[in-house]
Amino acid sequence: MTSSIDISKPAQGTALTLDVRNNFSHAKDEIEALQDATKSVKDFNAVGNGTTDDTTAIQNAVNSGGVVFVPAGTYLISSAITISNDVIIRGEGDSSIFLMKASTAANTFFSNTAAIQVKFENIKFDGNYANQSATSSNRAIRFDATTISSRETPRVLSINSCTFCNGSLTDILIQCDNDLDNSVTKLYISESYFYGGSLASGSQAGGDAYGPRYVYLRGGVSAFIYGCTFDTGLTSAPAQGRAGIVHDEETSQGAFTRPNELFICNNDFKHVGRSTEDGTLGCIDFYSGVKNSVISGNRLANSYGRAISGKAGSGQMIITNNICSDTTRGTASTTGNIGGDIVINGIASGTQPDNVDDNIIISNNISVNHLYRAIVVEGSNIADDQTMSNVLITGNIIQNAGQRAIQVSQLNGVIISTNIIKGGMADTTVSSSGHTAISHQDCSNTILIKDNLIEDIGNSSLGNGITCGTTTADTTADVKICDNTFRGLAGGSAIDNGSGSKTFVCCNNVFDTITNSSGKLIDMGTSGTGVTNGGYIKGNVSLNTGADTGVLSGMVFTSAKGFWVGDNNWDKSVAFSGVSKAVISSGAITAFLEFHVVAAESGTTDDLTTINNGTQGKIITLRAQSTDTITVKDGGTLKINGDFAMGGGGYDSITLLCSDGTNWVELSRSDNQ
Repeated sequence: MTSSIDISKPAQGTALTLDVRNNFSHAKDEIEALQDATKSVKDFNAVGNGTTDDTTAIQNAVNSGGVVFVPAGTYLISSAITISNDVIIRGEGDSSIFLMKASTAANTFFSNTAAIQVKFENIKFDGNYANQSATSSNRAIRFDATTISSRETPRVLSINSCTFCNGSLTDILIQCDNDLDNSVTKLYISESYFYGGSLASGSQAGGDAYGPRYVYLRGGVSAFIYGCTFDTGLTSAPAQGRAGIVHDEETSQGAFTRPNELFICNNDFKHVGRSTEDGTLGCIDFYSGVKNSVISGNRLANSYGRAISGKAGSGQMIITNNICSDTTRGTASTTGNIGGDIVINGIASGTQPDNVDDNIIISNNISVNHLYRAIVVEGSNIADDQTMSNVLITGNIIQNAGQRAIQVSQLNGVIISTNIIKGGMADTTVSSSGHTAISHQDCSNTILIKDNLIEDIGNSSLGNGITCGTTTADTTADVKICDNTFRGLAGGSAIDNGSGSKTFVCCNNVFDTITNSSGKLIDMGTSGTGVTNGGYIKGNVSLNTGADTGVLSGMVFTSAKGFWVGDNNWDKSVAFSGVSKAVISSGAITAFLEFHVVAAESGTTDDLTTINNGTQGKIITLRAQSTDTITVKDGGTLKINGDFAMGGGGYDSITLLCSDGTNWVELSRSDNQ
């Protein structure tokens, strides 16, 4: 007899309704029914000796439905076994083996033809790929729900405690419609083992873009994959590699309207991923359309290209508590997709998908020894379109990132907080510059970088702590860099805002042992757009600054209002590396420090008639450059007690108060000629 079997929950077996109040009589009836529904493939004349073709026998067993038992043995399969009804196929573990016959052109073990619920349990699948004549379209299990017209009953593929080895193109393929109204398809994989298998060779290896992978999800599949191990068994980086879990759209099913939901937790990945940088696929790789998902607790060691990878069309996602170690970047190229441990990157060309979403948390992950970049989040590469909002990168530990520890771009709001970034391996095979702990560019809204520890990165010539506007200015962004600790930086600047921002706030940071002679504690840049809308630098502390390291480099402003530097505790007597000098331009200077040395526009004498960038309550002190005579003129916005000629070798000074945001009144003067 057959039985309608509910396998919508993973690793639970057939549900038995136990009612202790009925003296177990009902439970006994259900157990007897289950036993009656169970049959062995041996009942259908399967041999299981590894040489006899058992395809027909197993097909007949599966056709009977119910629970199909596979005793210990090796069952040779020569063509796909189709499943057209609900069935559980259960074995005795690794001793129950389905072996693909050599030279099988389309070596798929099982394929479905209807909207059904299927479960595999305690079975070993050996794809025998080394003895196949072709690997194109070869899969262990193919579960297709793309032609379903009703969503009344979920389509479920459940795999528990199975082993997949020596696979060809894909071990498990599950696909369904992109349309929400036509797709309720779920995949459960638990406590299963994937190892070995074919490797990519060229960008279209095996007849499929980007080559082999262990699990392939297409369309609006909801996948729950946990407690599994994925291991290629490799000990060195291959030419291409084998991807782990890959999600993509079902392109044959029209517009993508239903999000894919992923729950990928507590899995082990070893030596998995596509090695090449261009067209990289990770151990876990999701494309546009993944939402409401959790990727947590995975261990990803010796990955190739990327560990966890996704597209900017995904959102409402948490990536947390993963451990990534010793990832190999792949091809030494600065073009194409970006290698990294956790990468969400934009679409390089075409049109950004309609389902772009926000709200991504990347938290409490560990990244150790990535030869390129650790965490990368890009919104879009199309027309500088900031398509992703509300990104939080917090609580991560990153040690020895090759080029950049955290990189973000094209985002509409991001918080980078409480991360520990330590060490760095300057990867000059990619670039001789651009090495930095945290970098952002082409972002909008608020960029908050707070409470991070950045320690011992870079070398004598490379390595900024934080780089704002790496190559493209964040002209619409409010940048706040607060309460961070920088320690032991030997190359570059601790903070570099050289490409500019809308506002710039830098406060309460600690700079400890910054020693690079060509770097600065804070570099505001001498080129670019600068600060367009003001801000301040205050409350910062420096300790053990190198003898040749400046505190600030040149200030660049574009109609900046109210920018101010003050109330800092610098440990260097020559604190401002020339930026305290204010050169008169058409009678005016721009004040942004508590103290300025005023220099003539040309020659050695000049008149000062206007002071820009005033805000109510600010107090400044001015003196003339030692070789110049500067006359501060009474009148206009300068309300002083008569003209004051400052000379005397730089010992004369005047102190002024901005009374209303525009006008400056004299508090005192000192004539020491």
